[in-house]
Amino acid sequence: MTWMAAVTTRLRFFPNVMKLPMRQPLVLAKALNSLAAVSGERIGLGVGLSPWREDFSYNGVNFAKRGKLMDECIAILRGTMSGEYFEYHSENFDFGPLKMSPVPTKPIPILIGGHSKPALARAARLGDGWVSANTDFATLQSMIRALNELRDEHGTRARADFEIHGMDVGAQSLADYRRLRDIGVTDACLVPWGMDPTATSGRQLDAIRRFGDDVIAKL
Repeated sequence: MTWMAAVTTRLRFFPNVMKLPMRQPLVLAKALNSLAAVSGERIGLGVGLSPWREDFSYNGVNFAKRGKLMDECIAILRGTMSGEYFEYHSENFDFGPLKMSPVPTKPIPILIGGHSKPALARAARLGDGWVSANTDFATLQSMIRALNELRDEHGTRARADFEIHGMDVGAQSLADYRRLRDIGVTDACLVPWGMDPTATSGRQLDAIRRFGDDVIAKL
């Protein structure tokens, strides 16, 4: 993302999604805050739990605590983005006052990924948005409906800046993407050239241009 941010001016960058609970949150916070500052704040952060125990055990992290670690890592990331002195004390992370610099002028949006009810609830409760993985339209629509019900429960439904990143694997036409917009998707996740591993860079660029002309310019 650093290299791409250095040679672009408008693209926004977003890891979709980063496995958060096994990472050291202060190290990650330093990298993200610095990148946001030097890129003109074109960074969003997608985070999720990992289903693989090895991701945790190989890093010396307790797999059973992954949900609690996720919540605490999010709190620490947000605390460091304030630009003010911040400290945190729990059984998992314990550090005294620190002040991180540089930081962006506004906090980096943190979006929660996952299709399970706990993931949707975490997005509704803590997230600046939600990210789906590969799914069809009907399933995506059902999950967005469930997400919005949970946002009502947690009192976050009124947030106008809440992002929903959705992938409908069958979407191709302008009408398909308008349909996604109509159910609340703010950002469409897609690969314009499909999942063809043999696509050359030229074919990929042509597909991106076609998608820009045929869909983005007309939405």
